[in-house]
Amino acid sequence: MKPIKYIAQFALLLLMQCILLWSCKQEKKAPPFPVYETEFEQPYSKSFKLSAADTLNWSSKKLRPTASLPSKTFNWNKLPSDTFDLGQSYSFEEPLPNQQLDWESLPSTNFDYDSLPTKNLNVRVTLLGPPKIVKVGLPEKAEGASRGVMTFDEDFGYPGIINTQFIDKEGMVWLGGNAGIARYDADKLYIYDQEQGVNTSYVFMINQDSKGRIWATNDSGIVTILDFKANLVYELTSEFDSDQMYGIMEANDGKFWISNSRNGYHIIDLKQRIIKQIGVQQGLTGSFGIAAMQDKEGLIWLTTDKGINIVDAENRKMISMTKDHGLLDVWFVTLFQDN
Repeated sequence: MKPIKYIAQFALLLLMQCILLWSCKQEKKAPPFPVYETEFEQPYSKSFKLSAADTLNWSSKKLRPTASLPSKTFNWNKLPSDTFDLGQSYSFEEPLPNQQLDWESLPSTNFDYDSLPTKNLNVRVTLLGPPKIVKVGLPEKAEGASRGVMTFDEDFGYPGIINTQFIDKEGMVWLGGNAGIARYDADKLYIYDQEQGVNTSYVFMINQDSKGRIWATNDSGIVTILDFKANLVYELTSEFDSDQMYGIMEANDGKFWISNSRNGYHIIDLKQRIIKQIGVQQGLTGSFGIAAMQDKEGLIWLTTDKGINIVDAENRKMISMTKDHGLLDVWFVTLFQDN
């Protein structure tokens, strides 16, 4: 009897669903599916009408005038200060020697820029490739340092020996050595070497010209220029005998003075594509050029292995200074003029 009872119940349920579907069809409405109590009810819709537009009125409120903030003149030089002692003594056992300098009595020779030996400037141009980016290590306190001196070990990230450093106009640090030129931003090194089209060999000096280009000298007699705006590399060479190139100085007239270890200085004129040479035969005290500096009066100071020369182009003369004129030594690595 039980099977017959179940069949009857199933048939009754099926009949009720058919009647429900038929009634919905007659009313042209969608069936309220699902219909079982264990499932969610079918959502329903209702028409609505947007409210009428209204106007938003702004009103301003008059505020009381505020008094000006108190101010006081600040003078850095009037701040309380005290002597800072490094803990080391720099006193001299004997006073430094001094000698009266008579500028007018210094020996001089004629200087004629146009008569200097001249060669054509060879310029090789290649595309500057994207740099190799290396994550740098953290600095550590230098062993035995007295105050805040940090040092980098072999984990710094430069794949070679660093020989020179330079800070550009934007405050970025540039490094050079036997593994190319690298820009250091305190977190990464951006290295430019042979893979990027930069054949720098062993970099001696890095400088930045007035157009933002990076110049580098090396031990192969080639001057390398990185032009980041044009994304190009320029390699400058000539028929002059130049072994190792050292200092780079851009003069006020846009010419570049490059020192070398054999023939004093080369003067590069990029606009004219020429290079001039000034050596012992032209009045230089020594053949080993080290560094050039132009002072605020426009005089160009040249250091050599045998003394200092000062080029006064306006008066067409070159002045010489040695130990005979008060110098403590004849070998000077660099020159600087204070304010």
